[in-house]
Amino acid sequence: MGIDVSAILKPAVYILRNRGAVVWVGAARVPLVRLYGHQTYRRGKPVPSWHPGKPMEFDAVELRPCLVDELEKALDEVREELGWSLPQPRRLALVNA
Repeated sequence: MGIDVSAILKPAVYILRNRGAVVWVGAARVPLVRLYGHQTYRRGKPVPSWHPGKPMEFDAVELRPCLVDELEKALDEVREELGWSLPQPRRLALVNA
């Protein structure tokens, strides 16, 4: 018998891990689409401007299903539980030529 992956079609908070370390915590109405984007554009392929996902290097996914109306609240709760916050934006050093 196969593995039931139907949860990936319903609203959920998702946790991406690489070698056990959390690399991203996000939420999506349809995680399958978002995860496909994270996976597809992770190795230097150009990301289309319309695409909502960020390329991530990950080897494990954890889903925490929730109601679509509770996605934002559930996302905040999971991030707090994991002690995870959004990475700070990188500052670019301007060099005079």
